[in-house]
Amino acid sequence: MSFISIIKGSIHLAGLLHVPKSVSGKAPGLVVVHPGGGVKEQTANTYAQRLSQEGYVSIAFDASHQGSSEGLPHYLENPNARVSDVSAVVDYLQGLDYVNADLIVVLGICAGGGYAVAAATMDHRIKAVATISAVNIGDSNRRGWLDDFEPADAISVLDQTAQQIQAQSQGANATFLPYIPTPDASTPPDLVDAWDYYRTPRGFYPTSENKMVAQSMPLIIRFDAWQFADLYLTQPALFIAGESADSKWHTDIIHDIVKDKNANATKMIVSGGRHMDFYDQEEYVTPTVKNVTEFFNSYFSL
Repeated sequence: MSFISIIKGSIHLAGLLHVPKSVSGKAPGLVVVHPGGGVKEQTANTYAQRLSQEGYVSIAFDASHQGSSEGLPHYLENPNARVSDVSAVVDYLQGLDYVNADLIVVLGICAGGGYAVAAATMDHRIKAVATISAVNIGDSNRRGWLDDFEPADAISVLDQTAQQIQAQSQGANATFLPYIPTPDASTPPDLVDAWDYYRTPRGFYPTSENKMVAQSMPLIIRFDAWQFADLYLTQPALFIAGESADSKWHTDIIHDIVKDKNANATKMIVSGGRHMDFYDQEEYVTPTVKNVTEFFNSYFSL
């Protein structure tokens, strides 16, 4: 594993590069997109490392404005930047002389799955995409984690956020919003599990601080990871989710959107799995790595 710096316009993204121990000719490249609120050292690096053992030159990286990457303000969740981050990492991979520039794939986890789909929809240098516990971060904020909100309810969130942003522009301290709520009796099971992963030693990493600046919210609510996927997501696509995940509805929606026009779109629902199980639980991670590898390889004769 090597620490790398990826140029994206005027800023640099911090990445972790994994190169297979033995490469015959040029290897395929893989971009791994971390979840919202996550950083490269967590589940994204688990998959980058495992897929490198299957022959992929893999990169896990911190999103713009997050983790160890540059970009101001820090702690901004900007979906459009997150999507273009993926293309910047593709640029980096295509510049490596031991990577086959025509065999670049992307894997995204949670909100990273939504960003991976959005990136592949428009950047056709990406030859295949896979998602794990995918989340369309726009939908999850417009419709709620359990898909039980009316989208119009987000108006009050936008109004409150506007006040916070205005106060900051007039000299107040930045307002931060949590990615994951502190669990109580009403917290959905996925988010209880997420707290256990991110905020306890199970998956804690110091640069994953469970906060975003208030300016993130308008950018998130107006974003749709599935926009134009019915027209332009023509590459092979694999959507993996747990049968018992509260977030499974995102995977169902994107598969329904593309299945009629993309013969190579596959949905895989794993019996008993919950959203966070795929982050670090070996009984889910190991077969998922196998399924992703077999899916990518089936199209590239690797």
